[in-house]
Amino acid sequence: MGAARALAALLAAAVVVADDPPRVMAWTPSGRDGFGSQYFGHMAVFGACRRVPGNGCCYVHQPISKVEHGLAVHSAEQFTGMRSDARCADHSPSGRQRPANLVVPQFPKPMEVKWYFLRDPDVRRELRAMYDAGAGKAGLEEHDCAYRIHVRRGDHGSRPGHAGVIGNGSYACLARSILRADPGAKICVYSEGHVGDFGELGAVDGVAFHLGGDPYETFHNFVTAEHLFVAHSLLSGAAAVLAVQARIYTVPYEPTMSAALAECWPGDCDCGGYYKRSRQCCKAPNRKVVEVMDGTDVWTMFGLSAARVADERARNDTSWAPKAPSIWPDWWPDPVEEHRKKLEARARAKRDRENQATAPLAPWASDPAVAKHLG
Repeated sequence: MGAARALAALLAAAVVVADDPPRVMAWTPSGRDGFGSQYFGHMAVFGACRRVPGNGCCYVHQPISKVEHGLAVHSAEQFTGMRSDARCADHSPSGRQRPANLVVPQFPKPMEVKWYFLRDPDVRRELRAMYDAGAGKAGLEEHDCAYRIHVRRGDHGSRPGHAGVIGNGSYACLARSILRADPGAKICVYSEGHVGDFGELGAVDGVAFHLGGDPYETFHNFVTAEHLFVAHSLLSGAAAVLAVQARIYTVPYEPTMSAALAECWPGDCDCGGYYKRSRQCCKAPNRKVVEVMDGTDVWTMFGLSAARVADERARNDTSWAPKAPSIWPDWWPDPVEEHRKKLEARARAKRDRENQATAPLAPWASDPAVAKHLG
């Protein structure tokens, strides 16, 4: 009987937590970046919200308002399928009655931390379910290849070592390694440009190029891949979050970001020559970031703390007064304070320019002979 009563109490407590109004509502404003970057940003906030304990956070979706690369805003938004949680669906960051507890979470640095908020399999499955329910998938062609590789070119040029660009030799090495491990495998390469731009990679048997294709079709083929190799790009990075069925691998050099989700390709490819020295093909997840996250009070991202929230609940405090993020770990600069410093620096610079323009000339400068040389 004691065990039954304890179980009933736990279930009742869970119901109370689920029915409680959210302590915070998480959202992120729309940006001006590409589709993958904005989609990933929304997913990261969604993941951070789900990490808040006790069902204390509710996700409020802010639709994409602008997007680069010529994509229509409405179709991009509908394609993702993202939406607000049902219990806060009536709230909008752009509405006149903006809730006091609507907060843009502040992520710690470096940026790769956002990947680690998306490692939870339940979060990834929830995001994938919304994606599958989104519009625009019916007419997309799924390509006949088990291995799909995103090679970043296009807006980031083609010079190896520049902005995450990997040399053609490294990708050719990777493709040959795949064929040794899986003879007869079909490999699809997604990028921009022409086949001739990819050098020896174009000569590898079994490689098919999809260059400059429809962005949605490319993205969808990343999401549905059996084996996905992500580039140093959030187009394939965002897709990797959704590709819950895939084996995900880092590219032949990746600065630890996607390593939160991806694994190292097990083939015998040393990927030498990048940055003029031999480098490993990929890196393991960043242990330091994992340790920091495991030891971090997630409430601090919303300007609160676990102790403060517990105290509010103990006092039945339901005032929901606005609380700007102000409680930060030692390793994380307060963004409010940083913004204040920037504004002060700009004001000082403006005053200096005005003072310089209106400062009276020195007595010696009024001498006609001197003024002639100054004039």
